[in-house]
Amino acid sequence: MSKTREFRLAQIDNAKQYLESQGYFTANLWHTDDVCQNYNVNQDQALDIIEDAMTSEITIASIFEAIDIIAEENGYENKNEDI
Repeated sequence: MSKTREFRLAQIDNAKQYLESQGYFTANLWHTDDVCQNYNVNQDQALDIIEDAMTSEITIASIFEAIDIIAEENGYENKNEDI
């Protein structure tokens, strides 16, 4: 692996560690290459597609539904439900 790539990966890892220390989940990141491998788009267009996909109502609703299901399966009390 080249020194430039190693440096780039180290910078990404440092950024992820910082975000995790601030409470963000970083284990599932998307890259423009994930779009470009399937569509004939440039990097800016790919980033727009990822942004639209990740901020769509269906994606957000699916994530919150999965969080609810997993939290309940693990016996955690929902603070927003009436007692």
